[in-house]
Amino acid sequence: MAEPVLSAPAGGDPRPWAIVQHVGHEGPGLIGEVLAAAGYASEVIRMDLGADLPDVALIQQRIGLKIPIVEIFSNDSRLANLASWNPVRV
Repeated sequence: MAEPVLSAPAGGDPRPWAIVQHVGHEGPGLIGEVLAAAGYASEVIRMDLGADLPDVALIQQRIGLKIPIVEIFSNDSRLANLASWNPVRV
């Protein structure tokens, strides 16, 4: 298997990568190891212990994603034809 390649941050963004852990018997694993080896900081968000995810709007701001946040539940009729749905028109 090929080694994952990441460039170490050179004076870059000091914010840590967020690794979401959903169950107690799984940890950061290979992702955590690769990030650490490349010099990146990471934090494990332990949802299995009741931790909350970071605010979605904050995540969008950090990555420059400018689309509306639309709440959709499993019984939403828009899921029947998701390919044609445009969240901007909501």
